[in-house]
Amino acid sequence: CAAWSPDYEVLLLHINTGGNESCLLSMNNYLEVMSEIAFPQRFSGEVVTMSWKGDASSVAVSIMDGEDNVRRVRIYSRENLELQALGRMETGADVRNVYEGSCVSNATDNLAWSPNGSIIAAVQETGRSAQ
Repeated sequence: CAAWSPDYEVLLLHINTGGNESCLLSMNNYLEVMSEIAFPQRFSGEVVTMSWKGDASSVAVSIMDGEDNVRRVRIYSRENLELQALGRMETGADVRNVYEGSCVSNATDNLAWSPNGSIIAAVQETGRSAQ
């Protein structure tokens, strides 16, 4: 999975590093690695969705946590992939909004920032439909 920042200055890559491990890489537009973070083994092999904030200051990464089978959204800074925020849990099946704390049950791997960067939207499965 890969995603260019809106200004095309940073490329974010999620890669499998062998075995059951994976990592997140940020690279500049010369494809030089700027920073790298390893995901715990429990995240490996899962679908990862990335969405850049419109001003390219941060990126939202949605990944399933294999420990409890809950998808969580993590917000990382642009340059050094410093964790800025983490979706919190209310119950085992609910992902809480990273900033406001509202619940999104059964979140899928779809993710997007609002144009002004104030809201991160995720798709929610409800039986036979998505909202």
